[in-house]
Amino acid sequence: MGSNYYLIFEQGEKFVIGFCPDVPGANGQGRTQEECTRNIMEAIDLIKKTRAEDKQSNIPLPFLRHLCKHGCLLKRESANHLIYSNAVNSRLETVPKQVEIDDILKESVCRKLGIPTPWEKEY
Repeated sequence: MGSNYYLIFEQGEKFVIGFCPDVPGANGQGRTQEECTRNIMEAIDLIKKTRAEDKQSNIPLPFLRHLCKHGCLLKRESANHLIYSNAVNSRLETVPKQVEIDDILKESVCRKLGIPTPWEKEY
Protein backbone atom coordinates (compact mmCIF):
# COMPACT_ATOMS: atom_id res chain seq x y z
CA MET A 1 0.00 0.00 0.00
CA GLY A 2 1.47 3.37 -1.02
CA SER A 3 1.70 6.47 1.11
CA ASN A 4 0.04 9.77 0.33
CA TYR A 5 2.14 12.92 0.52
CA TYR A 6 1.30 16.60 0.35
CA LEU A 7 3.25 18.23 -2.49
CA ILE A 8 3.71 21.93 -3.23
CA PHE A 9 4.35 23.13 -6.79
CA GLU A 10 5.39 26.36 -8.43
CA GLN A 11 5.35 27.03 -12.16
CA GLY A 12 8.56 28.59 -13.45
CA GLU A 13 9.27 29.89 -16.94
CA LYS A 14 10.30 26.50 -18.32
CA PHE A 15 9.91 24.04 -15.46
CA VAL A 16 7.59 23.12 -12.63
CA ILE A 17 9.40 22.86 -9.31
CA GLY A 18 8.01 21.23 -6.21
CA PHE A 19 8.74 19.76 -2.82
CA CYS A 20 7.21 17.64 -0.09
CA PRO A 21 7.14 19.46 3.28
CA ASP A 22 6.64 16.14 5.12
CA VAL A 23 9.93 14.68 3.83
CA PRO A 24 12.84 17.13 4.22
CA GLY A 25 14.97 17.20 1.09
CA ALA A 26 12.29 15.70 -1.17
CA ASN A 27 12.11 18.12 -4.06
CA GLY A 28 12.10 17.90 -7.82
CA GLN A 29 11.42 19.58 -11.10
CA GLY A 30 10.03 18.68 -14.48
CA ARG A 31 8.60 20.14 -17.65
CA THR A 32 5.12 19.16 -16.41
CA GLN A 33 3.56 18.74 -12.97
CA GLU A 34 3.32 15.00 -13.61
CA GLU A 35 7.05 14.75 -14.35
CA CYS A 36 7.83 16.86 -11.29
CA THR A 37 5.62 14.59 -9.15
CA ARG A 38 7.45 11.48 -10.40
CA ASN A 39 10.80 13.10 -9.56
CA ILE A 40 9.66 14.08 -6.07
CA MET A 41 8.33 10.56 -5.42
CA GLU A 42 11.68 9.11 -6.55
CA ALA A 43 13.42 11.51 -4.15
CA ILE A 44 11.09 10.42 -1.31
CA ASP A 45 11.85 6.75 -1.98
CA LEU A 46 15.59 7.42 -2.06
CA ILE A 47 15.48 9.49 1.14
CA LYS A 48 13.48 6.83 2.97
CA LYS A 49 15.85 4.12 1.80
CA THR A 50 18.93 6.16 2.73
CA ARG A 51 17.59 7.08 6.16
CA ALA A 52 16.67 3.48 6.86
CA GLU A 53 20.13 2.30 5.81
CA ASP A 54 21.95 5.02 7.73
CA LYS A 55 19.62 4.80 10.73
CA GLN A 56 19.56 8.58 10.89
CA SER A 57 16.55 8.76 13.17
CA ASN A 58 18.43 11.37 15.20
CA ILE A 59 17.67 14.10 12.64
CA PRO A 60 15.39 16.74 14.26
CA LEU A 61 12.34 16.21 12.01
CA PRO A 62 9.92 18.73 13.60
CA PHE A 63 12.40 21.57 13.09
CA LEU A 64 13.17 20.44 9.53
CA ARG A 65 9.43 20.40 8.78
CA HIS A 66 9.31 23.99 10.05
CA LEU A 67 12.08 24.96 7.61
CA CYS A 68 10.26 23.29 4.71
CA LYS A 69 6.97 24.91 5.68
CA HIS A 70 8.66 28.28 5.21
CA GLY A 71 10.07 27.52 1.76
CA CYS A 72 13.51 26.22 2.71
CA LEU A 73 14.82 23.26 0.72
CA LEU A 74 17.56 20.76 1.51
CA LYS A 75 20.46 21.70 -0.74
CA ARG A 76 23.14 19.26 0.45
CA GLU A 77 23.69 16.69 3.15
CA SER A 78 27.00 15.81 4.77
CA ALA A 79 27.88 13.31 7.48
CA ASN A 80 27.10 15.74 10.31
CA HIS A 81 25.08 18.59 8.79
CA LEU A 82 22.20 19.43 6.48
CA ILE A 83 22.51 22.55 4.34
CA TYR A 84 19.22 24.33 3.73
CA SER A 85 18.50 27.07 1.20
CA ASN A 86 15.69 29.59 1.40
CA ALA A 87 14.18 29.62 -2.10
CA VAL A 88 12.83 33.16 -1.61
CA ASN A 89 15.99 35.00 -0.55
CA SER A 90 18.71 32.49 -1.58
CA ARG A 91 20.19 32.37 1.93
CA LEU A 92 22.01 29.18 3.01
CA GLU A 93 22.45 27.77 6.51
CA THR A 94 23.70 24.53 8.05
CA VAL A 95 21.64 22.48 10.48
CA PRO A 96 23.44 19.90 12.61
CA LYS A 97 22.23 16.31 12.61
CA GLN A 98 21.57 15.74 16.28
CA VAL A 99 18.69 14.56 18.42
CA GLU A 100 18.09 17.90 20.14
CA ILE A 101 18.63 21.37 18.73
CA ASP A 102 18.37 24.03 21.42
CA ASP A 103 16.21 27.10 20.97
CA ILE A 104 19.20 29.43 20.59
CA LEU A 105 20.47 27.45 17.60
CA LYS A 106 16.96 27.19 16.10
CA GLU A 107 16.59 30.96 16.42
CA SER A 108 19.99 31.52 14.78
CA VAL A 109 19.20 29.18 11.87
CA CYS A 110 15.80 30.79 11.31
CA ARG A 111 17.22 34.33 11.49
CA LYS A 112 19.98 33.49 9.00
CA LEU A 113 17.45 31.90 6.62
CA GLY A 114 15.08 34.88 7.03
CA ILE A 115 12.12 32.89 8.39
CA PRO A 116 10.18 33.07 11.69
CA THR A 117 11.16 30.84 14.59
CA PRO A 118 8.87 27.90 15.41
CA TRP A 119 7.44 29.73 18.43
CA GLU A 120 6.68 33.05 16.69
CA LYS A 121 3.02 33.71 15.87
CA GLU A 122 2.22 33.88 12.17
CA TYR A 123 -0.34 36.39 11.00
